Amino acid sequence: MMAILQELQRMGKTIIISSHILSELQTLCNRVAIIERGKLIYAGPVQGVRDHASSGRVVWVKVSSDQNRAIELLKARPEVSAAESEDDHVKVTLVNHDIDHSIIAETLVTGGAKLTELREDELGLEEVFLRVTRGETQ
Repeated sequence: MMAILQELQRMGKTIIISSHILSELQTLCNRVAIIERGKLIYAGPVQGVRDHASSGRVVWVKVSSDQNRAIELLKARPEVSAAESEDDHVKVTLVNHDIDHSIIAETLVTGGAKLTELREDELGLEEVFLRVTRGETQ
């Protein structure tokens, strides 16, 4: 069934699917509507609902140099609301989704840190659904 839906998507066809298996849908859908108790909560692009559900863009950074120095550099930026160590990575939360996360790389490299990894955290549709509906459907 998924192969048929993917082929229809590739052909540019519009498909309307009602499902609670959100992990499968997130690879297939580019737009989503969330309805709770008969009320439309959100309708629009998948990325739009992800942005709506999270407080700020989260980026994970790994440096081969002094991690504490990297955190200091990042916290000094007004675009960064938080920078904290989690295992061997630094979790950086930007103030909002409009901020280009390349400022993180620029800040670290200019500050002398050796950047080895930078990746944006992306919420899955299940997590987004729970945040947007506040879990009231349970």
